[in-house]
Amino acid sequence: MNQSRTFRKINARSIRKQQGGFTLVELLIAAVLLALGIAGIYKGVSDYMSNDRANREMKELPSIITAIQQKYAQRQNYAGATTAGLINLGVFPQSWVVGATVQNRWGGTVTVGTATLVSANDALTLSFTQVPQAECADVIPGVEQNVRVVTVGGTSVKANNAQTDMTALGTACAAGGVSNTVVYTIGKA
Repeated sequence: MNQSRTFRKINARSIRKQQGGFTLVELLIAAVLLALGIAGIYKGVSDYMSNDRANREMKELPSIITAIQQKYAQRQNYAGATTAGLINLGVFPQSWVVGATVQNRWGGTVTVGTATLVSANDALTLSFTQVPQAECADVIPGVEQNVRVVTVGGTSVKANNAQTDMTALGTACAAGGVSNTVVYTIGKA
């Protein structure tokens, strides 16, 4: 019996050595690789969502502008145009209308005002707040044919009937970071 006890002890030791599991270093390497994988996936999803928001904006904004211009086609100018008035006229997508306000897809507000390009109230402004840098730089060149003037954070990036100044656009969008205020000025149709 002594022999069998000795054999069991030796056999138990060798089994324990084989079943040692992962070392701390191996676990740390696995955790780092997992974290890098998650960061890569997050970046990819974030970029995809940013592009999707910009593309939807570039599709909806021209429709809004066209609807406004059609509603005011028989008027000399935009005198009296307000955010509430345009909500009631149905120019904004229902997904943008929250009670008596208009919210853009980034959670900022959209407000309407009148402006002068040549004669009093001959232009309408659409002010968008909280526009992130990436979407700011993507959307404006995509809609420049539909607007007369664009400012970002008070900086003119598109002069009246000119092309967007891409250098000024990049600088202005970067300066505003995740919370740019973009003002589109549209004229009569």
